[in-house]
Amino acid sequence: MLNLAKTFLHNLTIRSFPEDWGEAEIRPQNSEPGEEQLRLISQSINDVQGSIGVVDGKLKFLAVFQVAPLARIDDLIIFFELRFETAAHQLATNQIPWQLLPVLIFLVFWFLGILCTFSGISAISDPSRHIKGWKKTTLTQFFPGELFSPNILDLLIDRPSLSSSIGVEEYMKTVPKKRIDILQILCFERMKLAYIFSMKILRQQKAFFFTIMWGLAGASLIIVP
Repeated sequence: MLNLAKTFLHNLTIRSFPEDWGEAEIRPQNSEPGEEQLRLISQSINDVQGSIGVVDGKLKFLAVFQVAPLARIDDLIIFFELRFETAAHQLATNQIPWQLLPVLIFLVFWFLGILCTFSGISAISDPSRHIKGWKKTTLTQFFPGELFSPNILDLLIDRPSLSSSIGVEEYMKTVPKKRIDILQILCFERMKLAYIFSMKILRQQKAFFFTIMWGLAGASLIIVP
């Protein structure tokens, strides 16, 4: 009877829990990460990449709206010149140039809106600088930008002399083999994407706010003579 109890306890520690316990295996604390962890981080990376794409799409649409006033830039210049002449006359007669205020608001928020929109669309270089606890020991697998070092000449021509910094065999040695190393790379990439998404969503929100503000200021310029 005692041997039967020992056998039962031994089997309980090495087998899975019952179905109502989630069928989770009992593993040592320092074991390699399982497929579930790798799949979770990989799916999280895909989700954040999709969200970044959505934000970029909204910013591109907003960029078209931001440059729309440039289509009537001649009319804007004439309109603003009249406003500034009126303001100068009011100042000369010791009057407060209230009509100049919406013009300044329009120009300031229009500039800020364009700045936030295009800075949000543009690529964010080297987000790894903002990740705590990461020691760069190997090439980054998701974006190994260290492989090539293009210069200004590569803007116009495809130089045959531009070659990778290492060969295929040497690069193969940098690919992680252990699950824990793969998980570390995935977590690092997930944190970089989190930084990129945070920056882009912040710039998108501010761009929308500034656009609304210069839109209201422009409407007031039309309504108020």
